[in-house]
Amino acid sequence: MLKKFSVENFKGFQEKITFDIGSPNNYNFNSEIIENGCVTKGIIYGINSSGKSNLGLAIFDIITHLTEKKKLLPSYDFYLNMSGRKSFAEFEYTFLFDDHEVIYRYSKNDVNTLKNECLTIDGKEVIFFDFLTRDGFTLLEGSDTLNVSIKNESPISRVKYVNNNSILTDNVQNQVFKKFMDFVDRMLLFYSLDSRGYEGFTNGNGSVAEGIVNSGKVQDFQNFLKDNGIDFDNFQFTKKEELLISFGRALAKDPKNIPDEIYTELKEEFTEEEIVVITAMGVLMVANNYFNDILKIEV
Repeated sequence: MLKKFSVENFKGFQEKITFDIGSPNNYNFNSEIIENGCVTKGIIYGINSSGKSNLGLAIFDIITHLTEKKKLLPSYDFYLNMSGRKSFAEFEYTFLFDDHEVIYRYSKNDVNTLKNECLTIDGKEVIFFDFLTRDGFTLLEGSDTLNVSIKNESPISRVKYVNNNSILTDNVQNQVFKKFMDFVDRMLLFYSLDSRGYEGFTNGNGSVAEGIVNSGKVQDFQNFLKDNGIDFDNFQFTKKEELLISFGRALAKDPKNIPDEIYTELKEEFTEEEIVVITAMGVLMVANNYFNDILKIEV
């Protein structure tokens, strides 16, 4: 599991910040979420634009060069902090697999360009590569034949290169390495902001809804919702929700001729300020749909 994560000079994080879930204190009230000395569940909250989404992108940056899984590359535009003095961002991950610690450090000039990377297992540096000097090595048993080819001009991560091009000896160190690669390969980020989707876990593209349908998990998803209090067999919208649906449909159909009775009901349920906000959101949704239609963007 991930024990600790640090990032510096990435997007809104000019100075180094550390997200440490491996030092739980005063968790007696909720000890069931502690496993192997790490917090396994949590919520990050804060005001808008405080960096919550960017922290998620920073943590998942690792999958952009170690896996072939789905990536949100457009979200990594404006990669470096605009006020930072460095021409690269720095990342450090500490993982714990049983009693073995894996530390993976790397720096990047942008989402696709590694500057250097270093992998340490139980305090021993086993893979290192500097993409500027083309100097590096791998000490994992069974990968020694790659110490010449590892210095080629390819921009691919050397950690990924070793994993894909060597038959590693079956020993404890290599087993830990494989667990690390498997963990990263299974990392999954769901997001629900301006749009809904995910990063990691599977290859290719597609929405969450498409993934559920294409994998034959519709019934499982319905059962999940039902277990969490959303039963579509007996689902009913509230009066306010029905009103908002009617208003949204009228707004999309003909914004200049919204029925007076809808306005009357809105005034009964919401304040003038709330109606302004609701209308603004509705207009933005309509505008967004026009934008997608004009540019033929699939949603």
